[in-house]
Amino acid sequence: MKNNLIFIMLLLTFSSFGQKIALLSENFKRPILYTDSVSVEQVSNGYFAVNVKDFDTLIGSLNYLKNALIGLSRSKMKSWEFRAGNTTLEITSEPFAYGDKYNVVAISSFNDVKTFFTITTEKNNKRNSGRIEEMINYIAKNRTFFKSAYEITPKFYEVIIIKE
Repeated sequence: MKNNLIFIMLLLTFSSFGQKIALLSENFKRPILYTDSVSVEQVSNGYFAVNVKDFDTLIGSLNYLKNALIGLSRSKMKSWEFRAGNTTLEITSEPFAYGDKYNVVAISSFNDVKTFFTITTEKNNKRNSGRIEEMINYIAKNRTFFKSAYEITPKFYEVIIIKE
């Protein structure tokens, strides 16, 4: 009877519905913290929350943006977004003389706590591409606890064109 009770308790602890959330340091200096919930205090201390299950899609979207920022080009869209579960990357393009500059902001929401992270902080795309590469390396370096990412390439399925 005692063994059965211990076995049932172990099953309940392993099958709990805890959600693994990774808290990324906004300056990429501190290690990633893994938690089951996000607090306002953590967000105000400079952490950005990402669901661990969404890393694959997030890294794929970041790689796509990194490669788009390398070349000088004109975007056909003024703004768009990539979604990775609870995390959304909002991209807006600013026209400049030798190609568009992309502003990338990541937004995530967990239990009424919304986190914002401005990924592209530089004035030119080459530096912003380097910053995105730094973020990808930071995630890869600090992800030893979980399996390696299966990278997904984003696709545009629905584009609404608004003429001004």
